[in-house]
Amino acid sequence: MLLITVALVVLIAPFFSGIKEAIALLPLVAFILVFDDLRDMTTAYFRGREEMHLEAIVVIVGNLAITGFGFAVLLLRPTPFNYTIAYAASSILGWAVATALLKRRIPNFLKHFKK
Repeated sequence: MLLITVALVVLIAPFFSGIKEAIALLPLVAFILVFDDLRDMTTAYFRGREEMHLEAIVVIVGNLAITGFGFAVLLLRPTPFNYTIAYAASSILGWAVATALLKRRIPNFLKHFKK
């Protein structure tokens, strides 16, 4: 589903916008979409396992990164492209934290999987 959504954003969305600068940002928006959704999937896993402390870590780190990188861009070089890059970096950081917290649980996930 995520790959279909990315394809729609990259291939179809440009036809809905007449703003040339916005069309140039769509591949970055698709990139953000992927990492935000992967991060959200891990937080949903943590919520389902009732490990809200891990979910909170992921959400707080992601939100702090968005805020910090966003303010840095606004102070240094406030352009839509730079802000999109900052948001993408924040999204990747949130996903990386979620993956690091999830990493030790992945082997056990398949061991306890019931068809």
